[in-house]
Amino acid sequence: MFNHLFVPIDDFSIKISKLKKVQALVKSNGAKLSLSHVSSPFPPIIYAGNGYAAGSYMTLESHREACESHAKRLFERATEILGSELVYSKHHIYESDVTKGIIKGAKKSKADLILMISHRYSGIMGLISSSESQQVIRASELPVLVI
Repeated sequence: MFNHLFVPIDDFSIKISKLKKVQALVKSNGAKLSLSHVSSPFPPIIYAGNGYAAGSYMTLESHREACESHAKRLFERATEILGSELVYSKHHIYESDVTKGIIKGAKKSKADLILMISHRYSGIMGLISSSESQQVIRASELPVLVI
């Protein structure tokens, strides 16, 4: 059915149950898998995370190093869950608009399906958060499956 699945990952999507569903879908289709992570090319005004104190200033170079380190950790965690038997590639994409980054990455990798892992926000978070999955569904020319 599908030959190449493109799966964007972030801190919230690295869940064993979700990635096991991705693994089963890839295996049942005999498909290739592309994992991607989208980072902003520019450091935020206030930076907190990856060992930096809240409010500390980052140069473009140190921001890129922090993004590369974070993406590497995400890919390693995903690989541990998915196992080494799948054929997949990893793409770290720099784009200020995550939706555009996902769509560009999927096209560049020649995927035929974008597989989004839902965060399942509910309550107030569900009302105020903008769903990346919804934005990708609206903007993509490729089919999008949300799990």
